[in-house]
Amino acid sequence: MFPNTPRPRGPLLENCESTSPVEIIPNLFLGNVKDSCNYELLKKHRISYILNVTDNIPNAFQHMDSFNYKKLPVEDNWKTNLSSLFPEAFSFIGKSFAIFREISNEIVTFICKLH
Repeated sequence: MFPNTPRPRGPLLENCESTSPVEIIPNLFLGNVKDSCNYELLKKHRISYILNVTDNIPNAFQHMDSFNYKKLPVEDNWKTNLSSLFPEAFSFIGKSFAIFREISNEIVTFICKLH
């Protein structure tokens, strides 16, 4: 990390190493917890809206004004029914895209999954 790079906050985020998020469609990325706590990676891809779909991972940079979070607590297992969370998730993603159109400078949404 660079000397003055903000560090993620939270006990589960201390040893984060990133892989790389995947751009699903233009301006919509899918990544994991390691990606979501890598400040340089988020800035590189101009990610400012983060949808955290985990039950136990904190929002790494919630203490910073440059990131907007929506946390949907979901247990990471095959039995979890995600369909009830779709309206809230889609609303957050839609809001981020609307803001993106206004600003046209920031990439909007990053979906975090545990594994």
